[in-house]
Parts: sequence; C-alpha cells; structure tokens
Amino acid sequence: MATSTADKYYTRKAEQFINEAFRTLWFADVKMRDVLYDSYMSNIADMNKHARATHADLYTYYFKDLRKILKTIPGVRNYHIHQK
Repeated sequence: MATSTADKYYTRKAEQFINEAFRTLWFADVKMRDVLYDSYMSNIADMNKHARATHADLYTYYFKDLRKILKTIPGVRNYHIHQK
C-alpha cells in the first residue's frame, strides 16, 4: 500500500514531537526510557490514525500530552528544573 503525503507528514511531525518530548525529560532508568521511546516510535501509525480521526492538534497530542504522561512515571522529571 502506498503511503500518502498526509501519512508522511503526520509521521514526520510525530517523530519530531516525540523526539523533542523525550529530549526535554530526564529519566533515572535509561533502559526504561529506551523501551518507552521505541514503543512510541513503533506505534506512530496507530497513533496517527487516532490523531487524524479525532482531529487532534499534533503539538498537543505528541508533545504536551506525551510529556504529561511520561512525567507521571517515577524517576522521570523535567530535564531542566526551570521547565514546567
């Protein structure tokens, strides 16, 4: 099945925002971080389907909301103390 331009756009934006979310957080357990990161990256297609179906704002869905979820995990915090 051919990948549409919209699919490519969503995938690229998702990758950018997921990368940025992980870069702005500090993880006490590096192996856990790697597993979580790989999981999010391998599920981009399904996440994109949900984002498109709900007309989600990509920045909020892939960056803000992802950071909120990750920060609920013990040992995960903002990379810089002054961040919100």
